[in-house]
Amino acid sequence: MNINLKRAFGTAGACGAALACAFFLLSVVASAQQKPPAQAAAVWPATMNPVSEIVIVAVDANTLYYLGPEKSKRSNQAYTGPYPMHRMWHGRLVERLREAGARAVVFDMLFQQTWDTRDDKMFTDAVSAGPPPVIAGFDIIPTPHAVNPQVDLRSYAIGRAGAGAAIGRSAPALALPFEGLLKAGASTAGRSLYPDADGTLRRVDMFVRHQGYVLPSLSLAVFLAAIEASPSEVSVSGSGVSRAVSVRGRSVPLAQGDTLQVLFPPHKSVFKIVSYYDIVKVKDNFKAGAEEKHNDKMREIFKDRVVIVGYTDASTGALMTTPAGAGYPRVEAIAAAANQMVNLYAGRNAVPARMTEPRPSPKGYSDPEINIERR
Repeated sequence: MNINLKRAFGTAGACGAALACAFFLLSVVASAQQKPPAQAAAVWPATMNPVSEIVIVAVDANTLYYLGPEKSKRSNQAYTGPYPMHRMWHGRLVERLREAGARAVVFDMLFQQTWDTRDDKMFTDAVSAGPPPVIAGFDIIPTPHAVNPQVDLRSYAIGRAGAGAAIGRSAPALALPFEGLLKAGASTAGRSLYPDADGTLRRVDMFVRHQGYVLPSLSLAVFLAAIEASPSEVSVSGSGVSRAVSVRGRSVPLAQGDTLQVLFPPHKSVFKIVSYYDIVKVKDNFKAGAEEKHNDKMREIFKDRVVIVGYTDASTGALMTTPAGAGYPRVEAIAAAANQMVNLYAGRNAVPARMTEPRPSPKGYSDPEINIERR
């Protein structure tokens, strides 16, 4: 075969390949156009999601076994501290997170009763030595018998709620953190969550109204910590479907009753979850190089993050049902609501995937990554 024939066959082959490729691309485009838009967009996350803003510290089964009532049972002693463990550990936790550079520490816990003076003092001393700022939860009491008259609620109230406006859920009384914790510099926010009649949590309250003051929920407080804003910068405006909470000129839309309709991601699909025990129970004397490695890992996980501390073990009664499924820790529900607000505030889509879509791997951390040497 001469050179001209070879060139002709080569040209024809190239043209054929090009035509085949073009037909294939056209078929792909046509197929894509036939798919419903909802299916094409159903991925998790739908857009960039600032999940690194929030880390969950879990009071899990391991924590309760080593630091809680289970430890007392194993030593045949009666547990006399605050449930589920002594507050000295909360002080140690705050210190560890301070060393790691956390932006804020939020406790989805109720510290209403004052316990042993030394135990409480170790906690309050750690809080007063801040930063990071510490936020402790309060609960709503349905009857007016638990009001703490020593607390000036103006320090924790939002800035502009509108004259005479009935904002948020009304609270006859509050179960506030004990006075020493607030005097040490901790702030407080509402931790109460309200499932619908079928027992499923779909919406999270943004505000609590008490004695003329409008106080933020814990989810709103976490959101404010993430954007480094204070409750005094918050305003609420609009009515009906145009109701919104605004901070520094940007707004987040609200649902009925000043709530946030939360699009809960699947459990353990978004947030880093670290065991409480693996942070506080680290050996005092490290082997050569181990302490530096531990501190580096702590900074990697917690530096400039908002940390939410809460219960994840079923024995604490802190698991809920959400549209993402049963057994959902309430601390993760609070994180999901706060993270959604961060998305909306930044102008990003916060819509998760359909439950049938492939889910990302859980972001859990094994003991060696945090607690390099366990006692």
